[in-house]
Amino acid sequence: MTTKAIFLDFYGTVVHEDDEIIPLICQKIKATSSEDCTIQEIGQYWWKSFSNMFHESYGKSFDNQRNLGRTSLRATIDYFKSDCIAEEIIQEQFDHWQKPGIYEDALSFLKSCELPIYIISNIDTSDVMAAISFHDLKVTGVITSEDVRSYKPNRKYLQKHLEGMS
Repeated sequence: MTTKAIFLDFYGTVVHEDDEIIPLICQKIKATSSEDCTIQEIGQYWWKSFSNMFHESYGKSFDNQRNLGRTSLRATIDYFKSDCIAEEIIQEQFDHWQKPGIYEDALSFLKSCELPIYIISNIDTSDVMAAISFHDLKVTGVITSEDVRSYKPNRKYLQKHLEGMS
């Protein structure tokens, strides 16, 4: 069997995840919270809230990652009785999605690979495209959760999209 193309997850594989930004956002909530809580508790609550929304988001009920992030962060801010404004404190995460650091080994691989390369990502299309442009990467195509109206690892929608490519 001959390899015809390479499919790469983008954040965490080609470019850096937002792992360093999440604790900074949680710290802002902690600093203004009227509850006795830790940064870890805030992060866990936010992740659980986000994950629940994420898993329910597919097909006709699909919503993009930015909206899920804002909505779950608002719920977290409310739960911890903070006066932060979700739209303001999440902006650093959104900025990261558009201008993430790149892994040097991924960059060298992308430059040397002669096969078609497709990027697959749960992050919104406009953010992935901005990051690809920021790093001046040459890829054959991009498939995001918005394209398939579902998030990884839900294969049902992704498989249908991939079948349409062949």
